[in-house]
Order: sequence, then C-alpha cells, then structure tokens
Amino acid sequence: MSRFAVDLSSAALRAECPAHVAWLRESVGPVLPSTRPDGLLVLSAELVREVLTDPARYSSSIMATADPELLGADGAAHRAVRRTLVRALRDADACAVRAAATGRADRLLGAFARAGGGDAVPTVARPLAVLAAAGVLGMPVPDVRRLTGWAAAAVGSATGGDGADVAAHSAAATATVAARLPAAGRGVLGALRAGVDAGEQTKEGAVAVALLVLLASLDTTTALVAGCLRAVAAGAAGTPEGVVEGVLAAHPPVRFVRRVATAPSTLGGVPLRPGQPVLAHLHSANAEAGGFAFGAGPHACPGAAVARAVAVGAVTAAARYALRPAGEPVPQRSSQIAGWAALPLHAGRRP
Repeated sequence: MSRFAVDLSSAALRAECPAHVAWLRESVGPVLPSTRPDGLLVLSAELVREVLTDPARYSSSIMATADPELLGADGAAHRAVRRTLVRALRDADACAVRAAATGRADRLLGAFARAGGGDAVPTVARPLAVLAAAGVLGMPVPDVRRLTGWAAAAVGSATGGDGADVAAHSAAATATVAARLPAAGRGVLGALRAGVDAGEQTKEGAVAVALLVLLASLDTTTALVAGCLRAVAAGAAGTPEGVVEGVLAAHPPVRFVRRVATAPSTLGGVPLRPGQPVLAHLHSANAEAGGFAFGAGPHACPGAAVARAVAVGAVTAAARYALRPAGEPVPQRSSQIAGWAALPLHAGRRP
C-alpha cells in the first residue's frame, strides 16, 4: 500500500469535497497514515465498522481530556453512565419530540418567511437545535440559550479555534447546570439526578455529562436541520422521513470519530501500535455502505432517534413554505462537524 500523509486540517477535507475523498480512496487505499499525530485515517466501510465495533482494540479513551466523566471513565463507570443516557433518550417519546419540533419549526419558519428569507442557520436551524436540546436535557430554554456561548467556545477550542473563551464560560455553564440538577425531574438531567441520588454518580460527574450531551447535540442537530432545509429548498421530494434519511446518507453531520489502538495489530495491512490514534471517517464509510451517520457499534450515538424526530419535524413544517436557494451555502469551518456556517434561502408561505 502506498504511504500518504493526510493533513486533517486541510481546507479540502474540512469542506468535505466528495471528489477529494473519492480520489484519496481510489489513489491511496482505505487506511491512510495521518499527521495528527502519527495516526490513521480510516475510510473504507468495512474497516470503519471494525474500528467502531471493537472497543477492546479501539478505545474511545482518546477523548479522556475532553470528557473524563464518560469517554475517559473506566469500563464499568463508562457503561453505567452510558446506560443512564441510553435509558433517558430511549424513554423520550419520538412522536412527541417530532410534534414539538414541527410546531417550533413552523413558528421559526413563519417569522423567516415574513422576512422573505435570509440565513436559515441562525434564524431556524440553530434555534430549533437549542429548543430540542432543552427538551432532551429537561432544562428551561433560557438556560440552554445561555449555555450556547460555552458550547461555541468549547467547540472552537476543539476544532482549531483559540479557545480563549472556554475558561470564561465553563464556570458559568457548570453553575447553571448544577443549579438545575437537584430539582430535575425529566430528560437526561432527571436521569442523571436519579443516578446521583442512588449513589451511582457524583454531582460533579452528572453536571459534566449533561454538558457533554449539550455539546454533542447542538452543532450536530443544527447541521442536520440545516441540511434538511437545504434539501427541501433544492426540491427534495418524498416523505419527511425519506428526506431526512437522504440527508443523513449524503451528508451526515459528523465527519469522523476518534479512537486509540490498545494493542499491537494491523488495520487494512497497516501496522498499529498501542496508543496510536485512529480516525474513523463516517462520511466515507456512509457513502460506501450507509448506516454510519450516527456511528456504529456499542458507542453509536444514543440520541439518534431524537435527532431524527427533530429533523422530521423540521421537514414537516418546511413543506408548508416555499423555500428556495438564495445563494451558495457556506460550509462550517470545522474538521469534525459537516455543517453550514450560512444557508441563504428565499422563503414565503405556500398558498
């Protein structure tokens, strides 16, 4: 196999040019040594699935510094926290989430249409993601709105920004969630409070996990909703569910997930040593085989059903409006999130 260094901060990869990824796979192979740092970028569906479904060989502990309470926890603690999240998100009524998202999206799109359109990211997609996150967490919407500054600073730090605002926002974000935790009775925060009351989790750990859920959901939901609005404006036909699945197949919100090798092995013929980073490229795998939009294996996104319900609600509401492109969308400057920094649309209400 040819050796090829991939700069994961390159503009081409950030822009997620399909031809660029296709060229890499055809010209080089399914596994590429990368420069961030001494790692492998895995592109083929077969090998991405292998990485994501074998946590014993490919551990998520590489994210320990960003998330010590969940991804950085030891096996037993990690499984306990994940069970809490899965249970809370599974118990969310997808039909109710969809109905609420439809109503909220209709109100946002109504205001958008009265203005004749504009940038749909800050006026529709992001506010809908904030409302959805508040429902999932079981927190008041104003609290979640206040937390978006912290989330933006944290994402900027993780994806190439200077991160200077993270410390300024972190204390306030932690205090906001901690103040809501003792009385939380629903959503993820309610489930985490029950874990604290049962002695299964510390209060500090519960707050950290709640903030992780917010961080993981805001940009991804924004990207998915914006992608769905873009598809509707471009004339996508079919049921709302079909439109959403089409967007997830062609443009999933997350580009890649990180893992770290735990033992000497080979992957696609390339030697791996313990501690070597492995980046599983979900876009490439999804384009080849489908089914990777929310990851795969035991660490697949537990909020997939909720995200789908929010997106279906957005598409259902969007069908009531005449949306059409008003210019080229601007890709989000992120190596990991495949979203839109701006999505200019014309809008009006259908007769």
